[in-house]
Amino acid sequence: MEQVINRYQSPYRTGARKIEVDKKAIKYWGKFVKQTIISASILGAIMACENLPVIANSEIWNKATEFAKTDVNVDQIRNGIEWGVEYAKVLIPEILNNEDVAEQNETVNETIVESVIEEPEIPEVDPTEGMTQEEKDIYNILKSTTILRPVNGEVTSPFGDRIDPVTKQYALHTGTDFLAAVGTQVKSAITGTVIEVKKSNVSLGNHVKVKNADIVTVYAHCSEIKVAEGDKVNQGDIIALSGNTGKTSGPHLHFEVLKDGRYVNPEKVISTTNEAV
Repeated sequence: MEQVINRYQSPYRTGARKIEVDKKAIKYWGKFVKQTIISASILGAIMACENLPVIANSEIWNKATEFAKTDVNVDQIRNGIEWGVEYAKVLIPEILNNEDVAEQNETVNETIVESVIEEPEIPEVDPTEGMTQEEKDIYNILKSTTILRPVNGEVTSPFGDRIDPVTKQYALHTGTDFLAAVGTQVKSAITGTVIEVKKSNVSLGNHVKVKNADIVTVYAHCSEIKVAEGDKVNQGDIIALSGNTGKTSGPHLHFEVLKDGRYVNPEKVISTTNEAV
């Protein structure tokens, strides 16, 4: 039983349907030609039976018998042709009927295959579904790039809410502090463009910002800046020397990572090495 189901029709099926139509047309015309040839053969045999005496007395017949070097019995030929015609009348409809059945079975098989082909594709599952925005940002950063550890020092103050060591107020620490003596080489964590170089005695002190697409990295409290705004840097390039400038309680490197302007915990995305990959 044929079941009609509304399904998504792929644009690639246009060619397949044209091939199917052409295939059916070829089958139709092949059957038509076969039936025409068989019918013509039967008709010719019948006419031959009716005109055997004329044929037997013709010059063509004489030449044929002479060529065959044998005597030919006209009555035997007539009987043979008549028997062949009667046999064909029974056999040919059976053959044609079997061909119709085979064609129907092939059509059913094609319908089954077509139904399998038309099964809708399973949509891809969003791996970030159900994640918080912070988790999505971390996932997308790790998926798209590698963030180098800017210095080898240990973490002295992690990302997150804390009591500010200078103001003694509870506030969000927007980056990660790494222990680094004054003059320690600071490497660019990503390949990108220097979008900001600022010298200051407050807040972040002397700092550099490097951007790649929607990811920005910040290097603060530096004693010396080695790059200028607009410079192109590669991951691992020396861009500054660590220091103790700005609002700080001692020498260290304050490192930040932002995704689309949102702060991300650097320890969730940085590599364990200070060597460029």
